[in-house]
Amino acid sequence: MKQTSRAAAVAVLVGAVLAVAAVLIAFDNPTLHHSSLGTYDCLAPYDHVLLGTSNLRDIEKADVVRRCDSADDRTFAIACVVAGAGVLVGVGGVVGLVRRRRVASVSTEDDLRLHV
Repeated sequence: MKQTSRAAAVAVLVGAVLAVAAVLIAFDNPTLHHSSLGTYDCLAPYDHVLLGTSNLRDIEKADVVRRCDSADDRTFAIACVVAGAGVLVGVGGVVGLVRRRRVASVSTEDDLRLHV
């Protein structure tokens, strides 16, 4: 039984780590290399996808804007997948811990009834 609770606790921890990783991915600015402006830092993916901010920031280069928008969309999609995986793994771990405690309390109650 200890292995089950240990595995569930590890699942909760892994879920939390994945959730933090998703936030970091969503806030990390993609960098374009070899663009017409040289190396260029795009907006953070959450800025572009959630807030609708444009990557135009005083540049007139359509290829850079298009590549930044594409990189932001792709990076935000990756962040969403990582966050979803974190939620699934974390919830699975919590369910495992709750079930483990419930089974342990039921068996303890049954043991007490047998001895009375």
